[in-house]
Amino acid sequence: IPVRGVDTVWFETHRYLILAFLRNYLDLNPLRKDLLQLGLVPPPQTVRIILLDNVLRSKVGGMRDLALTVTDLAKLDIKPRKIYFFDDLSTALSLPDIPGVVAIVLPSIIGEICKINWIAHSQCVYVSGIEMRSFAVINNLRVYLPNTQAPVLSKNVFMANRDLVSFDDIELEELNADMALTVDESMLYNLLALGTFGRRARIPQERIPLLVIYSLLDIQVEDNQMFTVVKENSQAEEDVAKAPSNVAPKAQEDEVQAVSNETKVISSN
Repeated sequence: IPVRGVDTVWFETHRYLILAFLRNYLDLNPLRKDLLQLGLVPPPQTVRIILLDNVLRSKVGGMRDLALTVTDLAKLDIKPRKIYFFDDLSTALSLPDIPGVVAIVLPSIIGEICKINWIAHSQCVYVSGIEMRSFAVINNLRVYLPNTQAPVLSKNVFMANRDLVSFDDIELEELNADMALTVDESMLYNLLALGTFGRRARIPQERIPLLVIYSLLDIQVEDNQMFTVVKENSQAEEDVAKAPSNVAPKAQEDEVQAVSNETKVISSN
C-alpha cells in the first residue's frame, strides 16, 4: 500500500473502519465488505496437488506435494492416467503412491481447473464426503467433465458408515431436476434432503476411514503403508513449494452454487 506507515496487516485489521470512512468519498457499494473495491490486488489463489507417481514427479524435480496457481498448473508437462479430486487435504495427503495418478484438492474455481488440458484428458474421480454440498460439486464437475465418477456418493456407503454421521446447518429449497447425478446419487441426495437419516445428516470426508476410501478407489496397500496426515498449521502451508462412467443425466449449463446453507431436492427419476 503506497502510504507511508500503513501496512497490509494494519489495513486488513481496520478494514471495516476504513471502508466506512471512504464509502461516501469513493461511492463504494454499501453491500460489499471486501478491500478489493479499493483497487487492491489479492494474492493469487493456489491449488494443492499431490503427485502420486514417481514418473510424474520426475517432471517437477521429484516433488510430491505442490501448491500452484491455475496458470502454473496448466503449464505442467504431465499426462496422468487418473485424477482424484478431494475436498479434504489431509485425506489426499494420506494416499500412497499410485502409478499414473494425481490428487487435487478442489478449490472454488472448479471451471478453471477442469479446463486445463492434462486434467480434461484424464479419467476423473471425485472423492468426497457425503453431504449436500458434495452433490452440487459433482454436478459442477460434470458440467465440464461429464464422465467424472463419485464412488463415495452412494446409499450403500452411507449406510455402512452411518455411525460416523454428524449434522449440519442446511436449508432446503425447491425441486431441482437438472442436476447431473446418477440414479443412485439422486436417491441418496433426496433421502438426505428429506431427513430420512436424521435432519441435516452428513458424513464429512475427514471422518470416513482411509480403508473405506481405499476400497472404493480399488487401492491396494500393505498394513505398513497405512498412515494419516494430521492437519497442517498455517506456517506449514506457507512452506509448501510454490511452484469413463454411467452418468446419463445432462449437466445444466450454469453451475449450481455449492454453499453450505442451502440445497435443492432433486428428482430420482
